[in-house]
Amino acid sequence: LPLGNSDEVQVGEWVLAIGNPFNLTSTVTAGIISAKGRNINILKDRFPIESFIQTDAAINPGNSGGALVSASGALVGINTAILSKTGSYAGYGFAVPVNVARKVADDLIRYRKVQKAYTGLVLSDLDAAAVARLSYRSLAGVWVRHVLPGGAGDKAGIAVDDIILAVDGRPIQSQAELEELVGYSSPGDALVCTLWSGKQKVKRTLTLLNSEGTTTLLRRNLYYAKPLRAELEAVSQEERRLLGIAQGVRVVRAEGGLLKSLPEGLIITHINQTAIRTPQALESILVQLKGSCYIQGIDQKGNRVTYRAML
Repeated sequence: LPLGNSDEVQVGEWVLAIGNPFNLTSTVTAGIISAKGRNINILKDRFPIESFIQTDAAINPGNSGGALVSASGALVGINTAILSKTGSYAGYGFAVPVNVARKVADDLIRYRKVQKAYTGLVLSDLDAAAVARLSYRSLAGVWVRHVLPGGAGDKAGIAVDDIILAVDGRPIQSQAELEELVGYSSPGDALVCTLWSGKQKVKRTLTLLNSEGTTTLLRRNLYYAKPLRAELEAVSQEERRLLGIAQGVRVVRAEGGLLKSLPEGLIITHINQTAIRTPQALESILVQLKGSCYIQGIDQKGNRVTYRAML
């Protein structure tokens, strides 16, 4: 399919949803774009991007991964989720915008890693209470709740209680809309932000950073520990900060042995109270240990866990 531009789709525009619901091969349903920039809080990832296209074209289990197509035949979204109390269609379907899908696919092909860009800002939508406290007269814009010291926003001069009104001249109505726009970007990209700051409009240039706090494009570096029969990966600076850990190594894939018995995606921070900072260090310690050991880490839900393992 030709790829469309999900930024240009309009609320009320006709679309077709294509998929295989309930094992019914190649089903097509029709509807309209009901809303854009929806955040429905279904992603449990530590760095979620939720800015879905909402449609009333019927989507059911089996539609996920199927195409959302414009009336002109261009792909505008990837069907992903529904909101329903029964598990079946109840009027609300959601699709990942094709511009996000295109960016993710291109990054994986070129770098084996999505080039996620970070603003270094904690943001939220405006509500009536925030508007009154900030002496602002509109609900349009995104409220800056916290600025990470040394992050991209801090370096750009953005402050707590600033309101982001526009990015590169494009008006911003919600947090989801801003996160989608940042999702199209890569580390090193510069965004010109129009802010309401100190009761006046100002402009700041926000240069986005990567998960290590630099502007470099990163490649995924997986280390294969042959004695452990496992692929390992050092945890990025940004993820360590959010998890509240000083170091850690993720078990990406285990083909057998001790690490195969541990939960998938476990981040190992300590073995017998020895800090684990690199994949090579993890391999060296486990190869040399005999008997039992205690493995401490963070599971995929962010919980701190401890396992006793036999070597």
